[in-house]
Amino acid sequence: MARGGINKAVVLKARQALLARGENPSIDAVRVELGNTGSKSTIHRYLKEIEAAETTRMDDESLLSEPIRTLITQLVSQLKKEADTIVSSAQEVADNKVATMEAALLEQAAHSERLSQERDEHATMINALTSQLDATQLRLNASEEKRQALTQSLAVSTEEQARLQAVIEEKQSHIESLEEKHVHAREALQHYREAVKAQREQDARQQEQQLHTLHRERRQLAETLSVKQSEMTQLNQENARLVTELSAAQQQLQTLTVQAKTLASLQIEHATLAQSSEHLQVERDRLVSQLKIALTEQENVKSAHETLSLSHARLESEMAVKTEWLENIMAELTQLKAMKSGTENNTIDKL
Repeated sequence: MARGGINKAVVLKARQALLARGENPSIDAVRVELGNTGSKSTIHRYLKEIEAAETTRMDDESLLSEPIRTLITQLVSQLKKEADTIVSSAQEVADNKVATMEAALLEQAAHSERLSQERDEHATMINALTSQLDATQLRLNASEEKRQALTQSLAVSTEEQARLQAVIEEKQSHIESLEEKHVHAREALQHYREAVKAQREQDARQQEQQLHTLHRERRQLAETLSVKQSEMTQLNQENARLVTELSAAQQQLQTLTVQAKTLASLQIEHATLAQSSEHLQVERDRLVSQLKIALTEQENVKSAHETLSLSHARLESEMAVKTEWLENIMAELTQLKAMKSGTENNTIDKL
């Protein structure tokens, strides 16, 4: 319901006042003209009724002269053609741009999907290479520990071999010393026998007197020989024991030689594993670089998508401007009709 005396006549008067000043008779403008009174729904209803009545009157050709009707018909037809042309052209351009953008978006989406798949494949390959690199590192560490243990064992065995060699050299020196003493004793015995023989030849007459002395000396020499023989036996036993120890040491040396060869092969394997680890690291760095390039391309695709979205928004804004321009033309046409109607009413009132 109208409030504060608002009715159709008051709304019509306010509308005509706005049109006379060249202003658009919108709902808000009419309400301001009425002193901010009346509801917008009521003003809108009255405005529609007034516009419908004016349209009916404008359509009534009996109320218009022939030149005016012709002018209005031509103007409406021309405005309609221009509006249709503008709308069709803008719609065609917009449709082409939208189709182009949609095709580009589909292509970029497919490209983005391919990049995502490649990124996933690269990530899987990097994980596999990382696992292989970790396993290789574990094997490398185990080989290093084994090499260090063998190196320590070889060092201990080398020290033991040096000690045994020193003992053997010492025993050998002792044996040589005993052999030299034995040679000296035999030479002394030989000299003694020769001296005894000479003395026996020279002192044949004193043989019986010295017989007891000679027997005693012979017993002493026999005892000395026995002692020397015992020492020689001990030295032979000691020599045999040293020979046994030397044989054991040689066997141990052979074992250590085998271990040294094993250690050398392990060192070669260690070097091979190190080279393999370096190769895997280089391959991993290459795949990481490819992944970074793929991510950069994905960011470029996103940027292109955003650019296309901005272009689409810009086209929509242009369409809105064109639509608003067309609405303004229609409003001006309506205003012309209203002014014409007001002129005719004034003419009728004067008559």
